[in-house]
Amino acid sequence: MTYKFTESAEKVIECANKITLELGHDYIGTEHILYGLVKEGTGIASKVLEAQSVTAEKVLAQIEDIIGPRKT
Repeated sequence: MTYKFTESAEKVIECANKITLELGHDYIGTEHILYGLVKEGTGIASKVLEAQSVTAEKVLAQIEDIIGPRKT
């Protein structure tokens, strides 16, 4: 199945996938998508989150605090 996403949406998915791999998680959850939305930087969602002082660093810190890296 082929999906058509905007360039901005594709970047969000790429950022979410990258952080998922870096953290060693085996799924892309809403928390990873949130990180991607903030990190993307140009879309409407990114601008709204930025206006609310949500940063990629803050989201990442929360992901690490709540979920942590994959346990081996």
